[in-house]
Amino acid sequence: MKNWKFTANSFVVFEKTGLIPRSIYKFFQNLLNQFDPLYEYEIVKNFRITKYQTLVFFRYTLTVLFIPLIFATLCKKAIFVPAVNNLWSKYDGKIFLNSTQEHRAYEELQEYNNELVFHNLLHSENNNVWKVTSQKNIYQHALKLKAQELAEEYSNESKEAISNVLTDITSLLFFVNILLRNQRQFLLFRSFIEESFYGLSDTARAFLIIMFTDVFVGFHSSHGWEIFLEYVLRHFGFPESREFIFAFVATLPVILDAMFKYWVFRYLNRLSPSTVATYKTMNE
Repeated sequence: MKNWKFTANSFVVFEKTGLIPRSIYKFFQNLLNQFDPLYEYEIVKNFRITKYQTLVFFRYTLTVLFIPLIFATLCKKAIFVPAVNNLWSKYDGKIFLNSTQEHRAYEELQEYNNELVFHNLLHSENNNVWKVTSQKNIYQHALKLKAQELAEEYSNESKEAISNVLTDITSLLFFVNILLRNQRQFLLFRSFIEESFYGLSDTARAFLIIMFTDVFVGFHSSHGWEIFLEYVLRHFGFPESREFIFAFVATLPVILDAMFKYWVFRYLNRLSPSTVATYKTMNE
């Protein structure tokens, strides 16, 4: 049988355990409820509560996700990008924010240079001095154009990274402001998530737990963390240090795994022992 336990922050669903199996207990409980004159009223009341929680959940989710994003995007286009472009133009010749950008630009230019040399060797005619000289001039001109193209590309990437930092800080501040101003909706949002999770079957809950843990702390999760960290560092214009990425990947999944195991042992094992048993069986 599922009961409601009220805490200071939300409602939590927990399952009673006893000598009588839950399925038999639920069968007789539902049978007795049919003779309760207030049973229909309770059903309608619970339906209205569920409907209200669902509406709050979707409205709050859209508010938290899209309003900060829209506000920050407007600020980026109207304020941050023009300000960064104006500031960047004062530093004539500035292209890179960090050494990683330089390394990537040099690698791209070297690769392009190798392509030009390869095609030049294939189509050059050694018996004609004028053609060889002409091809060298074309080669030097093409290489110069590529260098200018890379300089413009990485200069724009640097300006974009600075704008991203300002935009994300603005979005985060707006997001925190929404959370602080709508604490009651947040509690309803949290209770809806908990009720939805504990309302699932044991197999479905165990499947979600296994999928979550395999994605974030599983054996192959390190590759996903590396890709994610490289994207974040490039997004904010930070050097893509392999030492930092390896150290981060070596510590964070371990911490998350320890926190998850503590949650399973401390809370889930008390709230739903059958889910824990199903999880262990599926995970073996």
